[in-house]
Amino acid sequence: MTETLRAVLSAEVVGTPLAEPLERAGAALFDAYTDATSPIAPGTQIARGLARAVASNMECGRYLAHRPELMTQLSRARAATLAERASELLDPAAVERFAAGGDLEASLDELRLLRSDETVLTACLDLSDEVPFELASEHLSIVAEGCMSRALALASQQLSVDDRDGPLSVVGMGKLAGRELTYRSDLDLIFLYPDEIEDSQAAAKLAQRMIAYLSTPTGAGVAYEIDARLRPSGRQGALVTSYSAFSSYQTKRAALWEHLALLRARAISGRVDEGQALLERVQRQVVTPARSLWPELSAMRDRVTRERGGASKGQVPFKAGAGGLMDVDFLAAGGLLERGTRLEQGVLPSVPEMLRASSRSNGAPQPLDHYSILRRLEARARWVIGRAVERVSASSDVFPVISELFRAGLSPESLLSEIETARSGVRGAFERVVSAQQIGALSA
Repeated sequence: MTETLRAVLSAEVVGTPLAEPLERAGAALFDAYTDATSPIAPGTQIARGLARAVASNMECGRYLAHRPELMTQLSRARAATLAERASELLDPAAVERFAAGGDLEASLDELRLLRSDETVLTACLDLSDEVPFELASEHLSIVAEGCMSRALALASQQLSVDDRDGPLSVVGMGKLAGRELTYRSDLDLIFLYPDEIEDSQAAAKLAQRMIAYLSTPTGAGVAYEIDARLRPSGRQGALVTSYSAFSSYQTKRAALWEHLALLRARAISGRVDEGQALLERVQRQVVTPARSLWPELSAMRDRVTRERGGASKGQVPFKAGAGGLMDVDFLAAGGLLERGTRLEQGVLPSVPEMLRASSRSNGAPQPLDHYSILRRLEARARWVIGRAVERVSASSDVFPVISELFRAGLSPESLLSEIETARSGVRGAFERVVSAQQIGALSA
């Protein structure tokens, strides 16, 4: 006889820090499936991933209790599933069908359920170790791209605009551009429009509608929080910017930190080809050899550390703190600016690709191994805590759970040791480059 869902999932976490949390986090799920046989086969990788996902995130269990169809999908999930789902998410025909749905409220709920379904599916495969974390991160980014395209298509349909020839190029920045999103990531976007479009208000209205469709709460929650502050002049600037105004700003007025951000930009929705061509033209103009930039970059980084990277005893500031993820971000973009190097056409502007290009290495230049550890920590912390966080307390109740998700059987003490080794390695690499004032110091 097939075991009950509770028995299947409990068997996967027995003897681990996840055993007790499973009973709490899975309560709603177990109630919904009382006396039902589980579609999840015991002893499989997906059973392990589902158990770990539910045990470490109470919201996940509650969500699955209301999405029985997703349980069926999970029962068939395997390593190739994410690639199959990515194809559907990015399919223009699927985007058009979504926008043609007719009922705006239902479409907005569908968009939010799409993001939630894909997140849970990704987490179960990620936490089962069925797929590498980097592949899971890539899929979360593709989910965001698919939701963006659907939101823009829906906004265009509501405003009677043909989004294929409409007024917007929607540009993703940072982790979105490099397909390095993780759980609970928001979307950094800028909105550009061609000079031949004289009515900037039409472009602004479309951008505002797209943002609202992604970020306004409905009965199904919020799809994504949107951050548009990386646009020219930040909050003081217009929401939408013409191609020529963007080019002029970047080449004549933008600060060094804005050039760093520009290197991690990619056109994702709307007029993608035109927007990407513009980004590449502007990058060619601003990316010139600049050997003296490291003192300024170091000062910028120190300021971020003071403002966001401080932590009390026992806390691990894995993002903005010294030796955190942002050190590697600065090295990757700073190295490209120093050498006047850009990524080859078609290469995603991820931190690893940028660091390889700037250090002229085909392998894994320092400190990418450490970067991978900190990225994995960030993902596990965000999943367990349930929101975007930049630090975690090693003495908190959730740290043993994070440790178990980081690697089965890993003790909190061992995880803390790995984190400190990684941060020390990252900081050492950053300080070598700043001291030598050249990215080549990474391989010295």
